[in-house]
Amino acid sequence: HGVFGGCYLPHLRRAVKSALLEAEAHVTAGSDPVEVTEGDVNGDGRDEVLVRTPALAVTVNPGRGGTLSEIGARHRRHDLADVFGRRPEAYHTQLGVAAVTMRSIHDPPSEKEPGLQRLLAYDRFPRVSLLDGLFAADGELDAVEPWPASRLALGASSFERRVERHAEAVEVTLHHHTTEPAPLSVDKHLTVRGAGLTVRYRLRAPGATLDGRWAVQWNLALSAGEAPGRYLSLPGLPSLGSTGRVHDAGEVTLVDEWLGLGARLTWSPGAELAWGPVETVSVSESGFERIYQGLALLLSWPLADDGGQMTISLEVVER
Repeated sequence: HGVFGGCYLPHLRRAVKSALLEAEAHVTAGSDPVEVTEGDVNGDGRDEVLVRTPALAVTVNPGRGGTLSEIGARHRRHDLADVFGRRPEAYHTQLGVAAVTMRSIHDPPSEKEPGLQRLLAYDRFPRVSLLDGLFAADGELDAVEPWPASRLALGASSFERRVERHAEAVEVTLHHHTTEPAPLSVDKHLTVRGAGLTVRYRLRAPGATLDGRWAVQWNLALSAGEAPGRYLSLPGLPSLGSTGRVHDAGEVTLVDEWLGLGARLTWSPGAELAWGPVETVSVSESGFERIYQGLALLLSWPLADDGGQMTISLEVVER
């Protein structure tokens, strides 16, 4: 963390990640255009699957819900998955505590804006993508933190995996079966090719009626939330720091004109799209502050009695 905000400051994290992507490009120059590595590469006791194409660096986590913790645009040296989660910090107990006498170095830090206490919320899962869950059929879901309303959330579940490497693509097939709250098999078939990835879901509830909605969350980061030239390709061009909801949508592009980068999400069948900013509260040398970390996007589909199928694709677009 450090004295001045440290890992909560996106520009510091992204400078490090950019350098790592550049170093990786030099190390792998001249190697096969498509590479895959399986193993516990981050030392957390669970295997990851690292996929590399000329345009993308993707990390799949079979032991953490079959999620994506890295979506690196290799040409732009930018990780779209670099969204820092909201976690407890000891100094959060000092929010709202004002000094009543002359200030000293022992007093609680000042607050850069009023109302920061209302932003204190902590994430159940890391801020990754392809977070899945089963929900009731009715009611609006919170795009940023829908999981308290879930009947089933798979962010910490272990998936079986099968990895196939081809000349121009890598396929990762993930499978999970649960019996609670009802028998349900979840298959996620991920294909990484060129500058894009596609995941095909198949949900099956043998011998049971599956009532409700299936939701998939993406957490993506470009350079800023509220700044010129950073917006969603929706009516009115809402900013990447906005909150909103669209029914029966089929695609959206996150645009960052400053980076010259976009992330185009498409899906089928049509789904409800909800989105909202991921914001943390940390302390720096000048006091408590709100920091935009990225955008959470939640797609949700009504389910048929015996399950459902859906497809989601993400394409990195250089502008």
